[in-house]
Amino acid sequence: GAREAIEAAPYRLEFGLDIERSASTPLEGRGVHARWDAGDRSLRVHSSTQTSTSVRTAIAARLGLPLPQVEVVAPDVGGGFGVKIMHPWPEEVLVPWAAMLLGHEVRWTEDRREHFVSSAHERAQTHHVRVGFDDRGRVLGLDVTILHDHGAYTPYGIIVPLITSTQLPGPYRLGAYRVEFSSVYTNTVQVTPYRGAGRPQAVFCMERTMDRIAEHLGADRTAVRAANFIQPEEFPYDQGLTFQDGRPLIYDSGDYPESLRMLKELVGWDDFPALREQAAERGRRIGIGVGCYVEGTGVGPYEGGHVQITSDGRVHVSTGLTSQGQGHETVFAQIAASELGVPIERVSVVTGDTRRFGYAVGTFASRAAVVSGNAIALACGKVREKALRIAAD
Repeated sequence: GAREAIEAAPYRLEFGLDIERSASTPLEGRGVHARWDAGDRSLRVHSSTQTSTSVRTAIAARLGLPLPQVEVVAPDVGGGFGVKIMHPWPEEVLVPWAAMLLGHEVRWTEDRREHFVSSAHERAQTHHVRVGFDDRGRVLGLDVTILHDHGAYTPYGIIVPLITSTQLPGPYRLGAYRVEFSSVYTNTVQVTPYRGAGRPQAVFCMERTMDRIAEHLGADRTAVRAANFIQPEEFPYDQGLTFQDGRPLIYDSGDYPESLRMLKELVGWDDFPALREQAAERGRRIGIGVGCYVEGTGVGPYEGGHVQITSDGRVHVSTGLTSQGQGHETVFAQIAASELGVPIERVSVVTGDTRRFGYAVGTFASRAAVVSGNAIALACGKVREKALRIAAD
């Protein structure tokens, strides 16, 4: 195991690494607008959310409405960064409930202070690291104990420290790895995933460890990293862990040594000591750092796309994903235009509107182009086959 490997290693280090709490603060705060139609007992809700279909399901369940009677639309909501993937926020149920009680439209928007004291935070973790390594800096054993501050509630489970623990090895081939985390209740604001969702903590911990090893050996920081890289011929490489989506953590491909070589050349790593001396002569203090990481993105398992061609020759694409400025409308239109062989001007794209697409997971973890993009490509392929068959007849 890792502890035995550390004890048997030629060199050992032990230290603590802390990361402070961060507030998830998109410039655009949360907002909800609800309209109740008593005639056909239907509810239409606009919400600043990253997951309109899940909010729809939650509203229907909480307010006792049939799912087809509830519509949720996520307009261009501005920033999300994870704080708007939480669902449902209390106001996403309370505002529609008030609209039903009062019989007219109800609108609510938060101010900056309300967001700061009552929405989600992230990041706060402490890491106790024990590492054993050889004279080249190769990690023979790594043992990390994590304390994760998840605030007063766990509305999103323990996903953040789970991601930290599985992303911590990064691009490295560790001799033996042991990780243990405890998720701790504190009398602070709840924690949910925020822009990286545990990955920044993992990279910080691993890369600081690499720097400590280099410092202890008096070695170049990039040389220590290179000594630990998974080599190109070792792919696919199984880290022996289970990732956030329940699947094995297997890296499919990569060339980490070449990436580092290109990076060093690009930034002038080897020439930096001379540059630092020149700057010091002019009274300037400059530094340089390096960080290597592997990011788990495009997590599944499902997302969808709907493609319709109308009699005017226009292509209408819809998906359940929401948009916060990622350029989904452009990307999905490019995919559809390419698959169908039509000008991009003929393609329109709708995201985050349950009237157009009723089931989805949501926008997070850099997954839209991979999961929804492929779904749209597959749907376009079926439409193309059908169009050619009809035209042939």
